[in-house]
Amino acid sequence: LSIIGATSSSSYYYYFYDWEVETENGTCTSDLVSVEITLGNPDEPEVNGTTICTNEVAQLSATGQGTLNWFDDSGTLLGSGSNFSTPALTTSTTFFVQASDNGCNSNSVAVEVIVESNPDEPEVSGTTICTNEVAQLSATGQGTLNWFDDSGTLLGSGSNFSTPALTTSTTFFVQASDNGCNSNSVAVEVIVESCADLSELNIENTIGITPNPSNGIFVVSYGLS
Repeated sequence: LSIIGATSSSSYYYYFYDWEVETENGTCTSDLVSVEITLGNPDEPEVNGTTICTNEVAQLSATGQGTLNWFDDSGTLLGSGSNFSTPALTTSTTFFVQASDNGCNSNSVAVEVIVESNPDEPEVSGTTICTNEVAQLSATGQGTLNWFDDSGTLLGSGSNFSTPALTTSTTFFVQASDNGCNSNSVAVEVIVESCADLSELNIENTIGITPNPSNGIFVVSYGLS
C-alpha cells in the first residue's frame, strides 16, 4: 500500500470497519410481487320466452350471474331479479334481460312473449220451454264451445247442449276456447212457462166460430168453468 506524499518516516495506520445499515420505514421497498387481473363480463343469462292470451300478464324467469335487469326494447329498466312480470299485453312483445356483476354487464338477451288472440264470442240464441221440459241449445264459434251455469261450473262441451229439466227460467253461459285462449262468455236464457194442456181445460159451452161464413179471418170462442 502506498500513500502519496508520505515519507519513509511516516507511520501507517490501518482501520477496518464492519458496516451495518439500519433502515427506517418507507426508505426501502420489497421485492416486486406479480398481481394478476382478470377482465371479463358476466355470461349471458339463460331465459325462455312464453305464450299468453290477449290482456294476460306473462311471468318470465332467468338465471345468471350477479343482478339480472329487465328492459324494454327502448332500453328502459323495467325491473330487477330472477323473475319478472310483464304488464298486461295485447300484442307480441320482446323484452331484454342482462346480467350485471362487479360493475360489468353481460350482453342483453332477447326474450319474446307471444300474444295469441282470444276467439270471438260464440253466437247463440235463447229459447222458451214449458215447465219440466229440457231445452236444446245450440251455438257456433271457434274452437271448443263450453257451457256453464251462473256459478261458473262446466256443464258440457260442444256445439249443442241439453239442459236438465227446468222448472224456472234459467240463464246459461257459453264460451269459445281455442289454442288455450278463451272468448268472453255469452249469456243464453231459457224461459220456462207453465203451459196449459188441453186436458186441463173444461169447456162448458159449444165452441163458436165467427163470422160464418168467413173470409179467412175468424174468431174461435169457448167457455171455461
